[in-house]
Amino acid sequence: MKDGRVLFVKNDAADHGEWSSLNPGNLAGALTIAAETQNRTVIYLHEGLYHLPRTLKFGPEMSNVEFRALARGNVIFDG
Repeated sequence: MKDGRVLFVKNDAADHGEWSSLNPGNLAGALTIAAETQNRTVIYLHEGLYHLPRTLKFGPEMSNVEFRALARGNVIFDG
């Protein structure tokens, strides 16, 4: 992606992977990285149930973040 970042996450990933499709990180870590960057960030979500221990709040710092489910994957947020 030109002038941006791509992060892959999986619901049962370790705290921090390499953020690649073969070694994804977790959602909390991806959100932290995305909030700290000024460039566009696309977060690809592997199929699965993502438990949210608290309400997600998106402010202006997340305006350049896009979420996408990987092809043929159902992503569910619960919490």
